[in-house]
Amino acid sequence: CQVRADFHPPIADIQHDVIINPKMAFGTGHHATTYMMIEHMSEIDFHGKKVLDFGCGTGILAILASKCGAANIDAIDIEHESYLNTIENAEINDIENVVSIEGELDAAPSTKYDIILANINRNILQKYSADLSSMLNPSGHLLTSGILEEDSQQMIKTFTAEEIQHLKKLARDGWCSLTFIAE
Repeated sequence: CQVRADFHPPIADIQHDVIINPKMAFGTGHHATTYMMIEHMSEIDFHGKKVLDFGCGTGILAILASKCGAANIDAIDIEHESYLNTIENAEINDIENVVSIEGELDAAPSTKYDIILANINRNILQKYSADLSSMLNPSGHLLTSGILEEDSQQMIKTFTAEEIQHLKKLARDGWCSLTFIAE
């Protein structure tokens, strides 16, 4: 996967070329948390899946989910700039199955998801742990990041208390990313 601005040339033989013009939204693909989310995503089958990108920022993970074969993606963020930037970046990448939503988690459609992507921060993840867990289909995946490595055990306890199983931890530059699966 390559993440680049539209003024950078593409690299040949890349499976997924994602063009992101970040403007005022977070998510260029170069931060450790985004990098680890992309690594987790590479290990999951997105084909035909319904995906939620919670805290979508630039829309980078939603766009990549589409390029990986997801059927429908809801991308939600509280920041107006992120809402607009996700729309713009989806258009730049010729993605038509990402729905950008401005608001808190409760603004997301009342539905279940096969995959939830949540690259936010520990406090928001803890606040919404029960909601995120309940939004997963059976055997659905929750990919989280934005967590300091020293907080990883607490986050694992938080989510396993919601009856989802911890699968994998990645660590990079003092940050960690955790993957869970619904039981």
